[in-house]
Amino acid sequence: MPGGVFTKINFNVTSFNVGGGFNTSSSQFAPTTAGYYSISSVVMFTGNPGGSNTGVAIYKNGSLYSETFNCPGTPASIGSFINDIVPLDVGDYVEIFAVQSTGGALNADAGAPNTFFAGTLLYQICTVPPSATC
Repeated sequence: MPGGVFTKINFNVTSFNVGGGFNTSSSQFAPTTAGYYSISSVVMFTGNPGGSNTGVAIYKNGSLYSETFNCPGTPASIGSFINDIVPLDVGDYVEIFAVQSTGGALNADAGAPNTFFAGTLLYQICTVPPSATC
C-alpha cells in the first residue's frame, strides 16, 4: 500500500457471511435489510519503520463516512481500528480504506485477527405500515 493516500482494503475471504451481504469480489458490504449497522475494521501493517501514523476509514456509497488515525507504532507493526454506527438502506454499500505515513509502501497484514471487517445489524428499519410486523 502506498504511503499518504487512502487505499481500499481487499477482503477476499469470509469467516461467516450471514445474510450474504459481503461480496468478496468487490470487498463491499451491501446489506439485504435496511437498518442501523455497526461497522468495524482493524487494519494492521507489517514492516513499519516506527514513528509512522496509520488511519482507517469507512466509505459509504463511495464517499468518506468516518475515519480515525492512530499515533506512531512500534517498528514491528502498527494498525488502526474503527467502529461506527452507519444507517444503511438496501442498495447502499460500505468499504474499508486505510492510509499509512511511512513515506514508502507497506503491506497490510492479511487475514483475521490482524486485519478484518465486520458489519452487524443493530436495528432493523421497517418500511411496512405501522399496523404490520417487520
